[in-house]
Amino acid sequence: GMSAAHTVLPIPSYARVTRVDDGRSIVVRVNDRGPFLNQRIIDLSYTAARKLGIVATGTGEVIVEAILPPDFGSAIPRPAPVPVAAPIRQQPEHSPVAAGHYLQLGAFAVTENARRIIDQNPLPAAMRRRNLQMIERDGLYKVVIGPYASESEAKQDLRLLRSAGLEAVPVEFE
Repeated sequence: GMSAAHTVLPIPSYARVTRVDDGRSIVVRVNDRGPFLNQRIIDLSYTAARKLGIVATGTGEVIVEAILPPDFGSAIPRPAPVPVAAPIRQQPEHSPVAAGHYLQLGAFAVTENARRIIDQNPLPAAMRRRNLQMIERDGLYKVVIGPYASESEAKQDLRLLRSAGLEAVPVEFE
């Protein structure tokens, strides 16, 4: 079917994948984790890759837009970088989450997997002052950074994460 693997989008969810060079677009169901190569943002099933016309080359430049419920946000934007520095602060497990903008690094069914991400502290040095925490929402343990004062501030850090080879999804909690 038309499915895909993504590192941080919730499972299950949907994403619109659009080829940069010709504008062809498809909607895929995200039902797996991956890809495992840092320069790639999504792995498509054979059927999805065929519909986009990238089977022959094996890879292609695409834009991925998350199709998520309103509490997850609506798209993966292209923000600008921002320099920041300081040590990381960790919140206790299951802490209540303040309303605001966040970047989600992952959503896990097993709390140990979320804890492992926090323990590994994958944030670039320039982001270590940001609040990396695990929250429980919708039956999942979510590793998030934030809250951010504004959506534009979150987008700046999203660009910084991507330049370090990490993926995140902008989310907003009320």
